[in-house]
Amino acid sequence: MKTPFWKILVPLALLLAGAGARGEVTGCETVGHVQGVCGFPAPEDMAVLPGGRHLLLSPFGGISGEHPQSLYVFETETLKAGPVAYRKDDGRWDGGLCDTDPGEKFGAHGVHISQRQDGSWQLLAVNHDREAVEMFEIVGAGASEPALAWRGCVVLPAGSTLNDVAALPGGGFLVSHMMARSEGDLMAAMAQTGDTGHIWRWRPGRGVDKLPGSDSNLPNGVAVSDDGRHVYIAETGRRQVRKLDYASGEHLGTASVAADNFTWTPDGRLLTAGITGAMPEGCMTSPGPCLAPFHIAAIDPETLAVTVLHRQSGPPMGAGSVAVLVGDTLYAGSFKGHQLLRINLGEKTD
Repeated sequence: MKTPFWKILVPLALLLAGAGARGEVTGCETVGHVQGVCGFPAPEDMAVLPGGRHLLLSPFGGISGEHPQSLYVFETETLKAGPVAYRKDDGRWDGGLCDTDPGEKFGAHGVHISQRQDGSWQLLAVNHDREAVEMFEIVGAGASEPALAWRGCVVLPAGSTLNDVAALPGGGFLVSHMMARSEGDLMAAMAQTGDTGHIWRWRPGRGVDKLPGSDSNLPNGVAVSDDGRHVYIAETGRRQVRKLDYASGEHLGTASVAADNFTWTPDGRLLTAGITGAMPEGCMTSPGPCLAPFHIAAIDPETLAVTVLHRQSGPPMGAGSVAVLVGDTLYAGSFKGHQLLRINLGEKTD
């Protein structure tokens, strides 16, 4: 039986007490230096496309792929978004592991953009339709209308529940496996105090294995340092970020911070969003955004010191699951609603 959609949407273990009625909020409001931008499905994850002019948005398609969605391209100048375009050719990066492309709509979740060794730009996207990581080349990277060309996929072991993905130097990737599907739904997994999942690793020609030292309680976001030496895991169940040595799996440190997905800032800090309070009553059943309070935090990858860049409580949007930084503007996404937040740090007065 499929996990109920609303149960798996909630990324943090903060579902207990309601916080009052959500109220009539569209997500399109502007409140101080925070602007709600509407007109497309809310992105649970996002990434900055090469050139910095566009964002790649990933609306969540359900943990079993039951709500297929298009990936979207958002233009930061016009604040408009539309479904990404696709180009077809025969190039492959997976060694022929998958027979067919996922189509223009699929059960998307976590995404990651990186540059491959040959200079081409790669998008990795979790696909719950077949519990796989899809590989795309970004065609026309930096152009006014970037498109995607499918380059293959890797299907992960049966029973996996994937979330976020990060490229490895050399063409491989890491993908977080939150919990075994046999454990039931997310609510049951959240009640566990021990480890529920880990990080899967795929390397070309070497198949899939478990990353040493990666056993975690509801592992969510995953990131890799540019040199490939360090791995960062957002451990949702314990409300912390862990740093591992990639080669040995040695635990190198912990940051106590609510975290969901990861992105990197231009100056090399790890950026995350995370829910910091209870889910308001009706959050998952009413239309519009969920107004659960959240913050956006930057983490020093060496010291794991945490700097909170923004706290959001109330309209236009809550329940932030991802943030990216472009210039002095933060963009934040959520798993709920039809909007994202545009936060102008240059106008921040508090």
